[in-house]
Amino acid sequence: MSAENGDGGRATTAEALEAVDTWQKMMGAHHMRARVVAKRVGDDERIRENIWGTAPT
Repeated sequence: MSAENGDGGRATTAEALEAVDTWQKMMGAHHMRARVVAKRVGDDERIRENIWGTAPT
């Protein structure tokens, strides 16, 4: 995956990190944590599905 800035050139690492930082501030830390928890729950369900052969109800 490549990051590009407005003029079509590749963004520097500092620019990429700044963009991520700005995005995280806009989304809010609470929202980010909620997504991490939701991913963990999804992983747990997939693991259970692999063990039991069925999705949890």
